[in-house]
Amino acid sequence: VITGDGGPLLQGRNLSSFFKVKPGDVAPLYPWVDFAGRLQVLYEHYGHADVEVEGPPVLDHEHALVSYHLSVTPGPLYRLRSLTINHLDAGQESKVRRLLGLVPGDPYDVLAINSLYSKLRVDSTLSGYDFTFSPAKDKSAGIVDLTLDFSKKTDQPSVTTH
Repeated sequence: VITGDGGPLLQGRNLSSFFKVKPGDVAPLYPWVDFAGRLQVLYEHYGHADVEVEGPPVLDHEHALVSYHLSVTPGPLYRLRSLTINHLDAGQESKVRRLLGLVPGDPYDVLAINSLYSKLRVDSTLSGYDFTFSPAKDKSAGIVDLTLDFSKKTDQPSVTTH
């Protein structure tokens, strides 16, 4: 038996088409690796940075059967409280804010941060920069203070071997 609960964002939807294993197939350990990853991304996009997607197998040794139930625990909805951008001038910072597309009060969207990397590569004024990000989450308040630290790209390899 394979069942799934997509959590509140997919409530009431039939998810069976996303399960690659059908009744009667040889049972794998985790039949929905791809789907679980997509659920993770979906929930993170809508501000649920602590989402948990689980579906361990339940073994019935007596009948040589296994069943699965995929469950989603979204965790709290996080909102962006503040955005700090370091090591850019005012014009560059303004452009990064526009490219990021997140403002305080928005749901905290990890995908927006990840897509900023590709947006910077094609922007002529910012393509020479890399950044790291540090989200400081307050779970009880459901808020995130986000810091983006920019640095100029170097031609030096970031890892050296001896």
